[in-house]
Amino acid sequence: PRSGGGELATPRPHSRLDCHAFGDKLILASLPEDLEEPELMRFFSKQGATQTIVARARTCSFASVSFPGSAEVARFLSRTAHCFSDDKDTRVARLLCLEPGSAETPKLP
Repeated sequence: PRSGGGELATPRPHSRLDCHAFGDKLILASLPEDLEEPELMRFFSKQGATQTIVARARTCSFASVSFPGSAEVARFLSRTAHCFSDDKDTRVARLLCLEPGSAETPKLP
């Protein structure tokens, strides 16, 4: 979990996470250094996820998010906005599509 919580905590700036869907899993790349499994699970469990795993390397970090099946992944991807609320605030995650072959298409490590 993130340290330094409470009223004096600095809010997380907007983050861009690259995402790939494979069957019943999402793979997230470009994770911020302070983003951990419990925080991901708090968000994704509300979307139907059953497990998150974070892997870190020297130059990048990524996560695997498991769902019960591909239908739950499809449901998640079909919505462009997802809300996450905790005790203090509500955050909105937006899904943005990129054209295949675009220079901005996220790459897996």
